[in-house]
Amino acid sequence: SGADLFLYDVTAGSATSLENDIYQTVQPSWNGEGTWLAYLTVEAFGTGAGYSMNSLWAVHPGDSKPVKLDDLPSSSGEDLLGWGSENQLILQSWNPMCGNNSLRRITVPGGKTEMIRKECFTSAAVSDTGSILYGTGEHAWYVPPGQKKGSVIEDGNMYQIKWLPTDAIF
Repeated sequence: SGADLFLYDVTAGSATSLENDIYQTVQPSWNGEGTWLAYLTVEAFGTGAGYSMNSLWAVHPGDSKPVKLDDLPSSSGEDLLGWGSENQLILQSWNPMCGNNSLRRITVPGGKTEMIRKECFTSAAVSDTGSILYGTGEHAWYVPPGQKKGSVIEDGNMYQIKWLPTDAIF
């Protein structure tokens, strides 16, 4: 079927399918330690107003059975922004009415969700240590690793926030 996900063992020269359902698999993301692979499944890639999302999954490379972390039926798109730690995935939702929203951390494998910002925002990025910088159109907010509350660090329109790992700066 369409967009499938495989693990390839270079030493053994063999591939293992991680398919767990009939949906398309997108945005695979390894945590920094290589102990978890998170990915999204979608029912359809959409008609211009976003995807028809299905679920968020994670799999441990030594275990071929993926763990469902969250159902995403009301979302028109999800972005896996990065890993805050070995077991905290940071992601955001998207919808055609406001763009980015629901910036949150999800614990892997348990699926516990910590909402950082539910309302709409313009852009977000995650550092290698799990700090988050996001913009609201009026301010830039900094959220330290593991915390839910952030603080305003700059006024102004912040529409493209990126993490530059080689220099460790946003």
